Amino acid sequence: MSARGRPAADLVCPSCLTALEIDDEALDCEKCGARYPVVAGIPDLRLDFDPYIDVDGDRDRARELAERARTTDFAGLVAHYWDTTRSTPASRAGRYLDYALRAKARGESLLGAPSIIAESPDAPLLDLGCGTGGLLLAARERGFTPWGVDIALRWLVIAKKRLDEAGAEANMVCASARRLPFAPQSFVIVTAADFLQQGPDAAELFPEAARVLAAGGEVRVTGASRFSLLADPHTGLHATGFLPDRWRERYVRYRTGGFDPNIRPRSPAECARIARRSFDRVEVHAPFFAETEIAALPSELRGRAALANRLRRIPGLAGLAARFGASFRLLCRRPRKARR
Repeated sequence: MSARGRPAADLVCPSCLTALEIDDEALDCEKCGARYPVVAGIPDLRLDFDPYIDVDGDRDRARELAERARTTDFAGLVAHYWDTTRSTPASRAGRYLDYALRAKARGESLLGAPSIIAESPDAPLLDLGCGTGGLLLAARERGFTPWGVDIALRWLVIAKKRLDEAGAEANMVCASARRLPFAPQSFVIVTAADFLQQGPDAAELFPEAARVLAAGGEVRVTGASRFSLLADPHTGLHATGFLPDRWRERYVRYRTGGFDPNIRPRSPAECARIARRSFDRVEVHAPFFAETEIAALPSELRGRAALANRLRRIPGLAGLAARFGASFRLLCRRPRKARR
């Protein structure tokens, strides 16, 4: 952030898409009069909010984590977050910490998947739902200029710690994937890892991704498959996606003692159908696992990931792996004319 009155580079008002001006504490839109605060050094341009916490609670949590980040490392900060999140059982906290530590390896898999994009130095990349910033760090190391967006301000503080610890830089903005604060055609690549199951409106990312994607660019999105024959990564239960929604909720509650209504696995076909409203070309693929991600997986999962890489090369089996595997990947190109 810098001098008062200068337009904020690359950011626009998410409501009216007008360039913003900044002062020490906020970003202002002269056209519609909106004022967006800067919290813990991160612009908060949300029009929608995190379903897990109210906006004031999220901002307070972000400030507390930013203060904590002064005296602890990235892993310690994530552990502290889960230790102090009372709604999360200790049995899950360890699993969530491990998931966060492996985020960079997952980002390398998504960035290393087959692509028609010729990567060029400093190409702008947008990661939606960037979480703890693993993909942002992987993108920075590949020479991209990464931007991270997440609806949870507290996670952006944690992501910033990860980047700072690695001596890397990324631009971070708190915003909704449905109302992005960027001008049209701003990014060569848009990514969204493990995103399509996050909430009932997650699939609405496609119109906005199409709007901010530059000509010739591509969108890479991954999600948990509803019809997976493997264990659901969120519940640990097998084949629950084959149940009707109301039966699935009852079964998950019975087996696990709880149910998160904000997690809704979708089928590849459903997501592709939605994506085709915004893109002329949409491809469904089985997931790709980079060697770094395979090495970071628990030993019992490494063989499964290596097998998935082999199956995706066999045309007849690749489609089955995408439909019934644990996850799938969408590759979207040629945006249709965007409307806002």
